[in-house]
Amino acid sequence: MSEPISLTVYTDPVGKARPRVLRSGRTYTPKGTVVAENTIAATWRAHYGARKPWARGIPLSVEILAYLARPKSSKRTLPSVKPDSSNLLKLCEDALNGLAWEDDAQIVEAKITKLYDTVPRWVIWIREYGEVMGK
Repeated sequence: MSEPISLTVYTDPVGKARPRVLRSGRTYTPKGTVVAENTIAATWRAHYGARKPWARGIPLSVEILAYLARPKSSKRTLPSVKPDSSNLLKLCEDALNGLAWEDDAQIVEAKITKLYDTVPRWVIWIREYGEVMGK
């Protein structure tokens, strides 16, 4: 077993957007999704560039805290608004494919929490399934 890893990415958490289809039939990924995935991937490379991804077949657990900027008009204590938690998780899974893990199918446990804070960011913990977080 290996040590759990944490990664903090200072960018607005955005959800994975669905591919768009042009009249010509071509599909493309919306720019916001591409930028967010590239930012997470670049931050990973800057911190763990030489680290090999967890090998296919090793079950992983992922925990994500998505800190969203609080809108000035909001009095809510938690962001029960878009982006959806599932879309946040999918964007993170895709951004770290081939970097943190060989295939996001290795993720057998995932937890995502959306919170408000003055500094928008992602905080991502990855560990082999069955390890205690924070070791």
